[in-house]
Amino acid sequence: MNERAALNAPINPPANTLSVSAFSTAGVKAINQDAYAFHVSDNPDQSSVFVIADGVSSSTVSQVASDFATSQFIKLFNMAPEQWSVKTRAETIIKEINALLYTRTQRSPFCYTPEKGYVCTLTVAVVTGNHMDVFHVGDCQIQVLSKNAQSPVLLTKPHRQVSESEPSQSYLTKALGVKANIDIDHTTLTLNSSSTFSISSDGVYEFVSLPTILMKISEADTLSENQAALVVHEAFTRGSDDNLTLLLVKVLVASHDGLDDHRHPLYTGVSTSPHSSVLNRSLGEQLITNSEVSDAAIHYSNQHSDEHVCEEPAAANFKTGDDVDGLKLERQLYTSARSHVFIATNSSCEATHRNSPVVVKHRLPTLPYHQKW
Repeated sequence: MNERAALNAPINPPANTLSVSAFSTAGVKAINQDAYAFHVSDNPDQSSVFVIADGVSSSTVSQVASDFATSQFIKLFNMAPEQWSVKTRAETIIKEINALLYTRTQRSPFCYTPEKGYVCTLTVAVVTGNHMDVFHVGDCQIQVLSKNAQSPVLLTKPHRQVSESEPSQSYLTKALGVKANIDIDHTTLTLNSSSTFSISSDGVYEFVSLPTILMKISEADTLSENQAALVVHEAFTRGSDDNLTLLLVKVLVASHDGLDDHRHPLYTGVSTSPHSSVLNRSLGEQLITNSEVSDAAIHYSNQHSDEHVCEEPAAANFKTGDDVDGLKLERQLYTSARSHVFIATNSSCEATHRNSPVVVKHRLPTLPYHQKW
């Protein structure tokens, strides 16, 4: 005989809570060819996405490729048919981005030297409930530490080859934009307990002990919004000679009663222009976040197409709870190294929309070498 389900059993599984700290800088180099973006969903049925791209030093336009790859992946992932699996969505998008980068290189002066064209690495983590999918091309790294585990699990392997002529040197064997087709590593992991993971470029993980850092974050009650910046600073002081990018994510797996072990905000983020040499300043100045942003622009999210959009004047330091010319920033919807998007209310733009939600995007200024795609 079938047993009747418990009356107090939740209809839907309780939502996990994610907190994020992210930071990117050029380090000792003149230009930051790294880029990152992430989108944390407050809908338990939808995925949260974290993307990092590392430029290739042989290219002078690789920063354009990494910028395009990260922002385009987030955009297309949120637009993809919901019927598609995470694997189908991610791999289709990565192959599309690769084809676009390759085509642009073939139509550029770099057509005979593709390694100098629009190329970059790409590593993606998609968290859906307690399931984590990783898609990887290149040499960035993802480590995951589960609660009470002794050491983290490495979910990526570097696509690098040691040079036969110079054993101390290695070179990339796989990157986006080099060839018309691309093979993508796919790894999955079930998060059975609260976990912490890092996504980093080699300018970070080759100079600091990320397992030790993940262990400290796992033991802490909260993830500091400045944590990624502090780790990047440590890697820089230890001699990192490359661009440095790091995303730290703490996932609190909800219990069956719908409560977390600890209470966290949905997410927190530290984001600077990935093309700024932040680490040439004092540490206190490095931790300035949205002051790197100098203007605001109209934007709408694909998930909020029915909401009114209002233009806001430039502001130096946007954060949740701020009142900006009649708009109250209620919730941070999206953040990347180039922009911050908020849901706001009480619009002053039009009386007819006074009670309508407003999506505000805080965008970094376009640099001279950014070419329109």
